[in-house]
Amino acid sequence: MGFPQGGKVTMRSITKLTAAMVFCLASAIPATAQTYDVLTNFKADIGMPRAKLLASGGYLYGTTVAGGDYGYGSVFRIRPDGSGFETIHSFRHQDGANPIGELIEYNGSLYGVTQGGGGVSLNSGTLFRIDLANPAGVETLHVFDYAAPGNTGFPAGGLILSNSILYGMAQGGGAHDHGTVFAFDPSTTPGTLSILHSFDSPAGYGPVG
Repeated sequence: MGFPQGGKVTMRSITKLTAAMVFCLASAIPATAQTYDVLTNFKADIGMPRAKLLASGGYLYGTTVAGGDYGYGSVFRIRPDGSGFETIHSFRHQDGANPIGELIEYNGSLYGVTQGGGGVSLNSGTLFRIDLANPAGVETLHVFDYAAPGNTGFPAGGLILSNSILYGMAQGGGAHDHGTVFAFDPSTTPGTLSILHSFDSPAGYGPVG
């Protein structure tokens, strides 16, 4: 289809050209039906998931920010076909509360942080480990102490792994009491946490990642 002679472009010619282009594009793209399945429905006693899932060993692992046996959140797993759902740990507040970030897998274990709990001043969170070979128990690797000089607390978001070191962010503490970026070395006993950067308002504070 061409334009009218003399190069004059009319509204009718534009409409015809547009319709032809849409038709060709629609013909080139196959129509596929998008479907999804509900694998499980979370109830108040199970909790409220907020973080993305982690796939490992035929299961999907995740956290809930609340719920569980004690109301402080949980770690759960479910098979991709929706079977085998189970809560593998319910936080008791002493070992952490309100895990808000996703889990990370490293060296046969799952690692994560809780935003609260821990049993020290202000209950400012924990860093924990779950052995995938024995997921029934949780090991607390670090208790954040927001009130301690030079410490940090209230971690928000998940961890990332680089060169066998875990990195994360916390909303409070640090040199200026405006949050930090921290690193944790799980190879040491006990694990070593170090602060890499302390945020200072107005350059920024309270990171959530």
